[in-house]
Amino acid sequence: MRLADRVLSYLFALAIAIAVGCGGNKANSSSDQTAARINITPSSLDLTEGSVSSISASVVNASGTALTTQPKITYSTSDPSAVTVSSSGSICAGVWDVNYVVCRTGTIPSSSVTITASADSISASIPASVHLKLDRIVLSAQGVPCVSQNESLQFTATAFNNGVDVTSAIGSFSWTLQDGTIGQISSSGLAVARTPGISNVVASASNVTSAPLAFVVCPPASIQLSEKSTGNTSFSFDKGDSTTLETSIVDTQGKAINGLSLNLSTSEPTVARVNASDVVNVTVSALSAGAFTIVASCTPKQCNNAPAGIITTPSGEITAQALGFGYPIYSNLVKGTVAGTTTASIYVTGDHYPDGHTNHQLRVYDSVTLHQQTSITLPYVPNSMVFTRQGTKAIIGSSDGSDGDAIMTFDPSTNSVTVFSGVINGDSSISKVTGKILAIAPDASKVIVSNPSIDRVFVVDVSASTAQVVIAPGIRSAAFSPDSFKAFLAGESGVYEYVTSVHKVTSSANSAVAYLPQGPAAYISGGELNAYSTCRSQAIDHQAVSLGPLITIFPSGGPVLVGVNDTSWSAFSVETGQSSCPNAIASSVSGTAAAPCQITQLVPVANGSKVFGTAVDQSCGLLNSIPAYDVSAAASTAIALSPGGTPVAGDVTLDGTQLYEGVLNGDTATLHYIDVSNSSDQLAVEVPFVPNIIAVLPK
Repeated sequence: MRLADRVLSYLFALAIAIAVGCGGNKANSSSDQTAARINITPSSLDLTEGSVSSISASVVNASGTALTTQPKITYSTSDPSAVTVSSSGSICAGVWDVNYVVCRTGTIPSSSVTITASADSISASIPASVHLKLDRIVLSAQGVPCVSQNESLQFTATAFNNGVDVTSAIGSFSWTLQDGTIGQISSSGLAVARTPGISNVVASASNVTSAPLAFVVCPPASIQLSEKSTGNTSFSFDKGDSTTLETSIVDTQGKAINGLSLNLSTSEPTVARVNASDVVNVTVSALSAGAFTIVASCTPKQCNNAPAGIITTPSGEITAQALGFGYPIYSNLVKGTVAGTTTASIYVTGDHYPDGHTNHQLRVYDSVTLHQQTSITLPYVPNSMVFTRQGTKAIIGSSDGSDGDAIMTFDPSTNSVTVFSGVINGDSSISKVTGKILAIAPDASKVIVSNPSIDRVFVVDVSASTAQVVIAPGIRSAAFSPDSFKAFLAGESGVYEYVTSVHKVTSSANSAVAYLPQGPAAYISGGELNAYSTCRSQAIDHQAVSLGPLITIFPSGGPVLVGVNDTSWSAFSVETGQSSCPNAIASSVSGTAAAPCQITQLVPVANGSKVFGTAVDQSCGLLNSIPAYDVSAAASTAIALSPGGTPVAGDVTLDGTQLYEGVLNGDTATLHYIDVSNSSDQLAVEVPFVPNIIAVLPK
């Protein structure tokens, strides 16, 4: 054999020997039958006197592998009068009979009993506690109102037998925090707060579970919204500009909260868009000329939820609402303006012609020239039209009762009209939603419709195509909170609230509803002026003044109410304070001025500087002007109409520079373009029907 062949043969033989050697070592490891220790399961026992349990034991080698042939294992206890063990590992919390069938109660040891398993000169032990049979476990904790995020609260369990504290005999308790998003709880009962909310804690031992005790993680109390770089809360933009707002949240103990899911609401989405990249940073982008406000809110069900009924806390029984849960928490209001001039389409319709016959036309006019762009035929006679804030659609009301009327949806992108045909719940005798459109939720999810002729109110769920109908006679006005959480309704039969259903708040007759732009309350006019809180629907402000139409505005100095009665304008400044659930807010008269006659419709300029009386009672006759109220001067003004007539409806562009007014002068109806900056009637065109429904939509 050549030398090279001999070398290769040698290397091959060596490789085989190494492989066999390695395999042999592995086999020797797994086949090691030398007893090294005993494993016992479970590692401890908690026993009630006279109860039966069991343990299992196995002998393992040094690698932890059970021996193939298990040696005989014997069991013993440190106190056979308290715990005995059968040869198979059955445990008696007392004394077994000779056949290991009957477990008789024995003594109750003062400390845990040691159970030992032995085999081949090795042994292992576990502790076993023996106690009287438990009949109840009681939880306790420090009586704090709540625990702030990332802080902890120690819960303590006490076990009883016929009123005797037997806790010291319990080996351990099993702890459960029912909602793991609220916090976590350790094996010793230490609960750590994670997210605001309420979750029950229970402790268990020996098949007995305690009554629950609430772990309360402090709810949010206030939200601060401001520009991240400067801390500013008011801005002036050009179209295309953007900035970043920052949210800061504190709880009811004054501690910071992170990670809440907030709702950002802008009063004019077509003017300014808000995008939240996370729960802290909010981008505001200027889209078109106009004025806007932004509010951040922590709104149920998305945020600050509350369990129903009475909860038991370490301090006693209380409701979640009393602790601050279950209602929206609102931020301060951020205000901005975007420079420039608005171009818009003017939507004009009405329910009748000057001679009295009904109208089905919806006309669209150019805002600069008042040239008619198109005409749409409506299936039913309109009595109202309200655009969503997003401008994607308008809801048109109808209730003339003559031709199967129903509310309609208008799409301005296609100039198409559809009739609502969803499911109606609450009254099997009603098959259609009819009436006047009173309010659309800011997020466009709900629409409130009132039909006084049949004493019904409908709340339409747009996405579900359903409508809830309730008996509510004479409802004339409604308004939603800025986060769409709640609405108040008012009219001849009283004040109602809506969250998930409609409920009466008071039976006194009222006229109009105006929600504060910050969200904590709505003002309701009538024989007197009252504010009702969002959180509890309770009256929290009162003015002994009679008002009809009412609106809220937000000029530079803060929120202002403007209303009218038969003979005068009245303005009230409002101090809301910092609480989202105030017990009281303060208002005071900031100005009054004479009104020329009974005004029935109010339209404000978006920046809050002026309010126009765009419709008046027909008993006023030929008023020949549009009444107005100058907020800063607290003065009554007017814009002359050429050639004259009585204002019947109007709307203003979002930049506040152009007012479009419907006017009736005898048998002649006209649409007017008013330049607000110089209070002049610039242009008018004739309209065949009475233009008592007008809406402006930015292009």
